[in-house]
Amino acid sequence: ATEEEAALIFDSVLENRALPAQKNIVLANAAFGIQVLEKGQKSIEECIAIARESIDSGAASASASSPASNTAICSSSRAARSTSTAPRPTTIPASRGDPCW
Repeated sequence: ATEEEAALIFDSVLENRALPAQKNIVLANAAFGIQVLEKGQKSIEECIAIARESIDSGAASASASSPASNTAICSSSRAARSTSTAPRPTTIPASRGDPCW
């Protein structure tokens, strides 16, 4: 897929209009990114659950559309990682310059 096609797929996942296979690929990609951020402290299954919750709750869509809120979400997510082991929604990386990545 071209960058434009990938962006359309990503947006369709965030807007809950993607095909299941498209959503699964975005979830897998996001889960591996989360696992890297978590420095391997969470299983891939936990990271998939975090990514799924972020997409299904709308948190990923909100953060992808707002660079300012994305920075705040990234900061609070990093702070939460240092004080809590409970699963929580995390941002999903976007090709449009997500500051978390």
